[in-house]
Amino acid sequence: MKVGTYVEHIQWGKGIIIEELPHINGDAFPPAVLVLWNNPRTMKNGHKMTTLKVYEKNLTIISGVE
Repeated sequence: MKVGTYVEHIQWGKGIIIEELPHINGDAFPPAVLVLWNNPRTMKNGHKMTTLKVYEKNLTIISGVE
């Protein structure tokens, strides 16, 4: 997935990919990306979770970048 792609996650909602993370572990783990969420969640400690590392296989592409 490319930076700037608009995606959706079943638990976290919609967001935009801001970084492609290096895939160094071979087939042990799928490729991952860093996503900036549209509606960040507030954690129990009061911290807002605005970005999260997510496996590409858990995301659905809504709109791609050309």
